[in-house]
Amino acid sequence: MTTFAFTTKKCVICGSENKYKDIVSTNSFGSMDLDTRPPQMMRSTLPYQIEYCENCGYANTSIDKKVLADVESIMNSIEYQFINSDKSVNPTAKAYLLSGILHSKAKEYNTSGFLYLRAAWCFDDYHNYENAIIARKKAIEELEKYLEQTNNFEYRMIIVDLLRRTNCFDKAIKLSEHLLKETNNPFFKGILKFQMKLSNIKDAKCHTVGEV
Repeated sequence: MTTFAFTTKKCVICGSENKYKDIVSTNSFGSMDLDTRPPQMMRSTLPYQIEYCENCGYANTSIDKKVLADVESIMNSIEYQFINSDKSVNPTAKAYLLSGILHSKAKEYNTSGFLYLRAAWCFDDYHNYENAIIARKKAIEELEKYLEQTNNFEYRMIIVDLLRRTNCFDKAIKLSEHLLKETNNPFFKGILKFQMKLSNIKDAKCHTVGEV
């Protein structure tokens, strides 16, 4: 069971007050997806892990916290305003995309990568697969920037799935082969071999860890 608490927060940019649902507790049953998306009920909390100001368009995991000093100039950029004004985009996905832009500009690539990934999950839920691919490609870009600073094996495994889900099957196979040489972990090896099997048959669909 997931429980919530309503809170009123003041936007750090424009000062307007908005009501949000804070997650108090949740749980999950079953296998997560290969890109780490959790099963239900945690899966359903995605809209409540991001906050958006209806007045000025600021988006962050907490609306009362500023991402970086010159955030207002980024919010006025063509890229930010184009997404913010697009009424065809699901509101939750939009908030994740906007927050991803801000955290990327702050060079917080770990955060921005997962924000873009969460945007992709939102697009998946609404069967908007074209935008899901675009968001996953942005997630790859951000996570690869993060990996220039640190060697994180698990993140590179996530990138394998992102490559496969964006139809980059040859790259997914190549990265899987490389990672297989770096680990003796049977769990990781099983996932990587499964990714290679899926990529070889050009399967870009969602799969879970439980299928491995």
